[in-house]
Amino acid sequence: DLIGYWIERCPWDFSEKQISTLNKFVEGTVSKHFRTKSNPLRDCVAALMMKKQQKQMDLEAPFKYDEKDPPPQPIVPRNIFSPSLSISDIDELEIARQLTIIEFNKLRAITPADALRFFANEDGQPNLGTCIESIAERAKLMSLWTQHSILSCTDVKSKVKQYEKFVTIAKHLSDLKNFQTLFALVHGLTEESMRDEKRPPISIESLQTITSLNSLVIDSNEYLQALSKLSDDTPCVPIFNNLFESLKAVSSQQEFITEGVVNFVKKRTQYSVIKLIRSYQSRSYK
Repeated sequence: DLIGYWIERCPWDFSEKQISTLNKFVEGTVSKHFRTKSNPLRDCVAALMMKKQQKQMDLEAPFKYDEKDPPPQPIVPRNIFSPSLSISDIDELEIARQLTIIEFNKLRAITPADALRFFANEDGQPNLGTCIESIAERAKLMSLWTQHSILSCTDVKSKVKQYEKFVTIAKHLSDLKNFQTLFALVHGLTEESMRDEKRPPISIESLQTITSLNSLVIDSNEYLQALSKLSDDTPCVPIFNNLFESLKAVSSQQEFITEGVVNFVKKRTQYSVIKLIRSYQSRSYK
């Protein structure tokens, strides 16, 4: 009964290998020595296997076509098949859309087990190989990509054009509520390497836009206010740095108040963070 309850309430605790081992255990030892208990447990394991298969199918095809509410038509560049295709040839809105889909898939792949492994890590840093760590690493790469794309231009005119292209992409990311990629791009556009003489002489409009977006992702009050204005079904990719801070704060708390007494305040906080992540995962982009 305890194993069945565990499977039903926390299916994410079981990997495919563990499910296979559990299934062999039910079909072998349990069926042989506890026949009356084997059928309910077998049903639980079968349901768990179905959930895992369904989740894998959802991950492989997360976006379902709806004829009544179809996704936006992709903006395909004319030279899509050209070997010389570059970011300059692709529409800013389409780049923002594709970045948002990629980032949302990263968010969607986080499981409660990933968060719990993070909680269990004493130093509060993401464990190697987790989805959480890959998201943190991707943000760094996005910032470096932004800087490289601009600074690698050979002349000032090209740098200005490329810089303003990324500002436009950042504006579209803000409209799409993809705050995670927006944070990474804005960080790249405002990094030390992009300041003073290295930054191209951009227009006043672009400068005002990047200043406003920088304030949005840096000022916690402005960011939280933007989140509070979203409806419950509006797709959104939050800034993971904020979630990381919440995870680290929970990790630093004691597991037990005294010997043998569980710190339920910590457990409630863990649950609230996991619940928040799952609420973002449920709001899918088209």
